[in-house]
Amino acid sequence: SGSFACEAALQRFKAKNIAVLSPYAPIGDVEVTRFFTEAGFNVVRFKGLRCSDPIAIAEVSEKQIRKYMRELDGDDVDVLIQVGTNLSAALLVPELEK
Repeated sequence: SGSFACEAALQRFKAKNIAVLSPYAPIGDVEVTRFFTEAGFNVVRFKGLRCSDPIAIAEVSEKQIRKYMRELDGDDVDVLIQVGTNLSAALLVPELEK
């Protein structure tokens, strides 16, 4: 699954402190945080967008994603993570890695 692939990648890169961008409702955010915490990662920051449905998730703009990722970033964060398949930040990765 995507969650276990993410966990494996974080372990491969020896990441410990993470920040997460989530499109889910608060109950989903609790589960995302629990997954990463139980996997041994420190969730330093978390931004939950609380999108109402899958269409609303897909409508989050690149500009908004960029803004939220910058807010989540910091010297205390090893990796920024975006969860939710309808929330796509993949094209922004090269820019955000700078």
